[in-house]
Amino acid sequence: MTHSTLSVRGGGHSLAGHTFAPSGVLLKTARMSTVSVLPGAEPLVRIGSGATWGMVAHELAPHGLAISSGDTASVGVAGLTLAGGIGRMARHQGLAIDSLVSAQVVTAQGDTVEASEHSHPELFWAIRGGGGNFGVLTQLTFRPRRIKNILYGDIEYEPVDVAGLVARWADEVRGSDDRLTTVLTVSVNSSRTSSSVNVRWCYASDDEGAARSATDRLRRLTSLRKEAVKIAPYSDVLEDVSNFRADHMAMRNAFVPILNDRVISRALEFVATSAPCVISFRGLGGAIAQVPETDTAYAHRTAETLIAVTKNASEDDADAVFSASADQIWAGISSRSDGAYVGFLDGATQDEIKQAYPEATLRRLSAVKRLYDPTNIFRNNHNVLPFPEPLSYAPLGRSRRCGTT
Repeated sequence: MTHSTLSVRGGGHSLAGHTFAPSGVLLKTARMSTVSVLPGAEPLVRIGSGATWGMVAHELAPHGLAISSGDTASVGVAGLTLAGGIGRMARHQGLAIDSLVSAQVVTAQGDTVEASEHSHPELFWAIRGGGGNFGVLTQLTFRPRRIKNILYGDIEYEPVDVAGLVARWADEVRGSDDRLTTVLTVSVNSSRTSSSVNVRWCYASDDEGAARSATDRLRRLTSLRKEAVKIAPYSDVLEDVSNFRADHMAMRNAFVPILNDRVISRALEFVATSAPCVISFRGLGGAIAQVPETDTAYAHRTAETLIAVTKNASEDDADAVFSASADQIWAGISSRSDGAYVGFLDGATQDEIKQAYPEATLRRLSAVKRLYDPTNIFRNNHNVLPFPEPLSYAPLGRSRRCGTT
């Protein structure tokens, strides 16, 4: 029996193009966007899967509540959660999935089930990082944190000795306060020189003295160009990217167990070869690492850093964004990495999916897929196959846009 392709669109941020359906059925969840704070001593928030994280943050702010989510306001709640959810307060609160209590899921059979640790626990395990392979999420219930205001800032450095700066930043992240989450970004222009280097930080508290103490060493990493610091509700941290076009972006990413000099050198060599582009080094650890790797389908808990490279893709030449020489450099990074973040993959080959999930995780996901979607109706995604197949690892293969590695 052949099924029409079914695609699900929430916020529309799929880099692999899964929310743009050229054929088949496109299910939009945007109207399921209510955000309700449930009463109780320990508040819960019930969110429609079509809501964006900007909507959620705005609704929670008057209650003095927040949930660590992605970087931008327009990212969909369901899509980010299904990938894991790495956000601005990740070292303090963990991933978005670590605040998830339950989710209402419509399965391939048309059943509506409530997945939690006590009901459909295998499905609940799978949707926390396993993508949209198992059904359509309609509602999600989270346990938010009581955080009224946070401090956040942007430190821009002089772009000299960038490799040394990244190494010193990594040293600071290893010993930093878990309330502090930082991302170091390097923009490389078409002349292959670093045009800007900055650290964006978020401190999950309104204690200005503690935040200053936690970030002081960042200010001394090298000479500063400028700095901005604000105290505000978490909703103000999320970026408004109104012109976001997922189909005009190409991306590479890798979880790094230890951000050492060799990895830094290769990463900067890759972006120089691929210029103009932007590379970010996202500090992990903290609360993320406090959850056992087998507790959720997101299995990269022990990674120290997530490296991500973003480049604008040409509409006329979208399959040749990264050159063959750049591919060889990236292969050296990915082969020594702990895999890739499924939320930042711009392609969906089986080799890429095997990069996103360790072999044991992928086998368990396949078993859940056989139970809830045996005919693979939900396949326009980073598709976990519902039937056994030999699993072996390889560097990232040819994606929708990127060359082979």
